[in-house]
Amino acid sequence: MEENPHILFALPQTQKAEQKEKKMTTVPGQLVWEIVKKNNCFLVKEFGRGTQSVEFSREANNLYNLNSFKYSGLANKKTVTIQPAGKDQAVLLATTKTKKQNKPAALLHKSIMKKEFPRMAKAVKKQVAANYYRPDLTKAALARLSAVNRSLRVAKSGVKKRNRQAVKVHGRK
Repeated sequence: MEENPHILFALPQTQKAEQKEKKMTTVPGQLVWEIVKKNNCFLVKEFGRGTQSVEFSREANNLYNLNSFKYSGLANKKTVTIQPAGKDQAVLLATTKTKKQNKPAALLHKSIMKKEFPRMAKAVKKQVAANYYRPDLTKAALARLSAVNRSLRVAKSGVKKRNRQAVKVHGRK
């Protein structure tokens, strides 16, 4: 019997069908949050005086970068991301698809916005709140959009203004 070097192994038809039917079990968001809230690789702790310490998070899909269940991209199935897209003044709005949780490549629904700020803000409101996706994140999404838009603005270069302060002359009364 001659072996084909390109085929590593072959499964019978029944085993292939069984493998396709296997699905990953979903875990409730609260349980995931209880596991990862105190210890994960994205956690950044800023120590202050007494109770003023703040915990930040570097995880993706976290609008305020705060370590809380509401904004967590790890614990919530529905998340929103707003970030710069490319070199021009484009902004990327990405939301997670709830049906594709076990397929990381197809997890995000991405849309690039290249319009002026009021139209982008209207689109973000429509996507986040009007579709009943995550209405509690509307304010945070608009704040993030404003910050990203400000960071993309190019400073106007024009004629430098002269200093018009009064010059104090010594020797006069």
